[in-house]
Amino acid sequence: MKRLAASIVLQVFFIGVVLGQLPEASFYHLERDKELLSSAFISCEQDDYGFIWFGSFYGGGLYRYDGYELKTFVIDPSRIESALTSNNINRIYAPGDDYLYVSTHGGWNKLNLVSGKFLPFAHTHTICPEEGAFYTTKILKDDFSRLWISSHYGLSSLDFPDADIRWLKPKGKNTSPAPEMLRDFIIDHINPNILWLASGQGLFRYDRSIDEYKHISANQIDIRMLAQDHSGKIWVTPSNSDIIFTFDPREEVWASHLIRDSLSEEEFILGLEILANNQIWITTENQVGIFDPLTKNYNAWQYDSNNPVGLLPQGNYYDVLNDRSGRLWIGSWYGVQYSR
Repeated sequence: MKRLAASIVLQVFFIGVVLGQLPEASFYHLERDKELLSSAFISCEQDDYGFIWFGSFYGGGLYRYDGYELKTFVIDPSRIESALTSNNINRIYAPGDDYLYVSTHGGWNKLNLVSGKFLPFAHTHTICPEEGAFYTTKILKDDFSRLWISSHYGLSSLDFPDADIRWLKPKGKNTSPAPEMLRDFIIDHINPNILWLASGQGLFRYDRSIDEYKHISANQIDIRMLAQDHSGKIWVTPSNSDIIFTFDPREEVWASHLIRDSLSEEEFILGLEILANNQIWITTENQVGIFDPLTKNYNAWQYDSNNPVGLLPQGNYYDVLNDRSGRLWIGSWYGVQYSR
């Protein structure tokens, strides 16, 4: 695959990165074909009660781990109104309201953490405008208890308790076309009326106060993931790329952080997580590392066959979670690993 060319028409600054080595780490392993079914654990989350959840992108379902035992949640055709709607999990979200929200290939689900019962949404065609709405990629809850849902159909919202789903496809003359094939989105923590959307057409901004979209990317960059740091900058991870972009909404200036000298040939960035100190965990096909935007230092772990308590083999490290106890969890193709 070709590496992404940094061909943004807006003003762009290229920032080099210095490679370092993280101290050797020791992990416990939950492995595919042993403790876990299937593969590709791309989302990890911690709920209100301290349990760790992770889901399999390739059909293994949803897992809850209490530090000792795993509990598996999968589809149950005999309980279609109260069970998981798909075993293919895209994203897990626990906002602290006693519920877990699960985005899947077959709609999204709301799990009551006390009763253990699911409330599935988009499980019938009566509330889905077209098939792409079933493929949900992320759910977030705003400060007004409204849920926002991204899917391959686009962006939607839902107000409780009425559960009235609104498909956000405005047709005003001042708005850009609503993006489809949404892969990720975030709610701006400085201006909560703004949502930032990642799609195959690039970066979009949705202003819910006026129901308008704006296409931010000058070029149609296929974006995989978004994050926002404490200064308000948007961190953009394109698909199939060794570059991370930042966009400053106040100045409308792009910057590009070149990770390529730290990575092997044809190695791409798969995920990022911004920490409280503005350092950033970065996951790639072969590494898990931490990047400091101030010093431009990037320090990483790699799989080492001589270190059996290191990272799991076969790479594709997707998601990173720092739980409330300070323990690091890493979802990968081969399973889930967490620090000792």
